[in-house]
Amino acid sequence: MPVAVPLLEALGTAPELPQVVEAVAHIAHILADLAAERVSHRDIKPENLFQLDGEPVIGDFGLVEYPEQEAVTRQGQPLGPYYFMAPEMRRDADTADAELADVYSLAKTLWSVAACRDPLPGQLRRDTPTLQLSAHVEHSRAKLLEALLERCTADDPSERPRMREVAEELSWWAEPTVSTQADLSRYVAEVQRLRNATLVVKQETEQERLGRLYNADSQRVQLGLTHHLSRAMEQAGLVRIGFETRTLDGWPPENYGGSSDLSRWGIDTLASPWLATSIGVVHRAQPEADLKDLAVTTVLAMMTPDSQHNYIQEFKPFRPESLQLDHIIGDLKVQFDQQLPHIIAHFLTNCGQIGIPR
Repeated sequence: MPVAVPLLEALGTAPELPQVVEAVAHIAHILADLAAERVSHRDIKPENLFQLDGEPVIGDFGLVEYPEQEAVTRQGQPLGPYYFMAPEMRRDADTADAELADVYSLAKTLWSVAACRDPLPGQLRRDTPTLQLSAHVEHSRAKLLEALLERCTADDPSERPRMREVAEELSWWAEPTVSTQADLSRYVAEVQRLRNATLVVKQETEQERLGRLYNADSQRVQLGLTHHLSRAMEQAGLVRIGFETRTLDGWPPENYGGSSDLSRWGIDTLASPWLATSIGVVHRAQPEADLKDLAVTTVLAMMTPDSQHNYIQEFKPFRPESLQLDHIIGDLKVQFDQQLPHIIAHFLTNCGQIGIPR
């Protein structure tokens, strides 16, 4: 049997935060795969994590839960390492959702390994300085993890994310998201995101918090996507036009409401068709606004006097405050760049075919 190295030993006495996050993200993906098979570890702590052949691995499955398992946990018996144990595992380990308990323990593990100390008890709240990861770790992006750690260690298990979401959030954090931009206005969205990540509002209601996040996410999408698309249209020689306002099919999506930027570009003649786009952030609107259920929606279409031809139509859900939004914006930019040459060629062909002088 190969001998693994304890993860704490492999990372060293003072590991850099990116090393810790990358390792814990790898563990989270393993736990997410296990959770998909209804298997949970129930004893996640630094001492049970190892490195084998350069890859983080999990050991000590003595408390594992799996579908065919016979019940061995007595009712009310605490289960797991005390400093890393989810509160429900102290009360009702036999009936608790073990996956969400692993989420709690993994968040405490990340905090502990990064901060080089035992985790403090209770939820890792962002409004308590001693519980902030950034108070113990000198890294410019440490604060970006604090919202996730707070959710993962909520006392109510139903408020925690599932392990797959935790794994994805940590992977997104570990990937560089900011590149050098000659156009300084393209930094605005990142500045706003970082501002939101460091903002702690102690007296706002949950609905106010969600409203603030919704507005911030909407601004990030508009600045990131609409500005990018406008520059591409200008490179092709198309100009913004404002005549004949028409509703775009597909906006808003069924049962959703929200805001969008409705832009139009053309060759500046009234007889021509034009390219129209609707880019925005929507939320489930029935029976009332659900600001926890958000999505980026994008429609790019050619409008003629009597028809609409859709080129791009996307609906990409995301969680408020998630780093996933940066990757959605990036993916849509790539899609724009790949498809716009074909879209504009088709558009100009149609302009000629419906009688525009050449």
